[in-house]
Parts: sequence; structure tokens; C-alpha cells
Amino acid sequence: RDAYIFMQHAKLGTVTMGQMDTIYKKYGDRVRMLGVSSSNFVSTSSVVSDVSWRGGDTTTFNTRVGQHLAYETPNFNGFQAGFTQAKPWTAGATTTKELSSAGVKWSNKTYYVGLAQETHKNYLTAGGKDTANRLSLGYTAGKLRVGADLASLDYNKPSATVSNYKTTTWQVTGQYALTNQWTVAANYAKGNAGSWALVSGAACTTDGLGGSMVSLGARYDYDKDIGVFMLYGKKNANANASYNKSAATMYGGTLTDL
Repeated sequence: RDAYIFMQHAKLGTVTMGQMDTIYKKYGDRVRMLGVSSSNFVSTSSVVSDVSWRGGDTTTFNTRVGQHLAYETPNFNGFQAGFTQAKPWTAGATTTKELSSAGVKWSNKTYYVGLAQETHKNYLTAGGKDTANRLSLGYTAGKLRVGADLASLDYNKPSATVSNYKTTTWQVTGQYALTNQWTVAANYAKGNAGSWALVSGAACTTDGLGGSMVSLGARYDYDKDIGVFMLYGKKNANANASYNKSAATMYGGTLTDL
């Protein structure tokens, strides 16, 4: 899934080219549930880094892309910054998508703080520009790990009838090692309804958008290379929202995974 080459220098930093996570994804979501959250149903990205009014991957942040160039500075006393630029290719597309991402993070053995932004151009419509900003926090103490994220999403010209859509989202994740072999974890994410602005200038409500999710999990480490996972996830979409990417017309209701 990740396929890239890199050049690294202790004093100049690292340049990476290929398919990999953007800086926005890399510097956020500090405690990924049991290390399996990405592309798994316990991932919070569909709620925290996406909109609830259409399916597919074209609206999402916190993503992995190809045709991708990244640079990260060396680590200076716990501080590190990163920048990425990509032009993902889509067969038959009449406009070229562009993605840029930048962020800075600081960490020590106990605390983590990350701030990142990602911008998409021509993703939803030609000339459209979508921006996400995210603050990520982490805390590690012995057997306990806790993480939290707060994000704002701004979609400019997302469709022919909508000139702007804004919303805020947040999540919290916790993980605890009960023994050397058993680890338990849980997360909760919330996406707000947000606000619309129509091209026509008419009044418009976002009632029924947004939703939430909760996930629970446990991992049994048989040895350092083999583990067994038990996972549960439940997404609650409000009446006019959908988090079911395989059937985006299924609005409202609950989606449960085991």
C-alpha cells in the first residue's frame, strides 16, 4: 500500500517520493486504535476527516496518495516540520487534482502536539478548493496512551449549487495494556452538522447532517510477530447523513461492524 523511495540526511532532512500518507495524516490521529485503524472500520477518518453528505473518497482528508513528494526536517529538540505536494492522476479526468499538506509537531516521551493543514484543489469541482486544519494531542504514561483531535473542514465550491460548506469534528482515543499480552482500546468520534452557503443565496439548513461513531477493541499478542484482534464498531448517521461508503444513498440509521 505504501510504495516510495527516500533520501535522508541527518542535518538536511528527508525527501520522499511515491505513494504514502500525507503530512496531515502522518501528524494526526496520534493513537491509532491498536495500530489497525487505517482502512479498518474502527478508523475515525470517515467521521473526523470527511463529510456526511456524500460517499466515496473524493472528500476525505487523512489519506494516502500517489504521485506524491514530501519533505520533513530533522528533529530539533522534539520539533519537526513536514510538507507534501501531490497531483493524483485519475483516468479520464478533465482537470488535474492537486493536494498540498503541511504540519509541525512536538513530542517527548510523554506528550505530543501536532498541528497540520491539508488543501485539495479540483477534487469535487473544477476550481473547487477544500481545506482541513487539525490539532492533535497525545499522552503516554506507562501502559496508558490517550489521543485527541479537533478539526475544521472547509469545502469551497463543492458543487454547482453549493458555494461553501463548513463543519467541525473531533475524536478521542484511549489504549491500555492490561498485561504483557492483552491490550484494550476504545475511541469516540463526532462530526457536526456544519453550515451551507448556496450559490443562489437562498436560505439552507444542514439539519440531519453529521453523526458519531464508537469503537471497542482488544488485542492478544501471542508473540512479538503474531497477534489476535477483536474489534467492534458502530456508526450513527443522522437523518440526512451517510457514513456507508459502499452505499452512500443509505441515509440515516446505524452501521455496525464486528
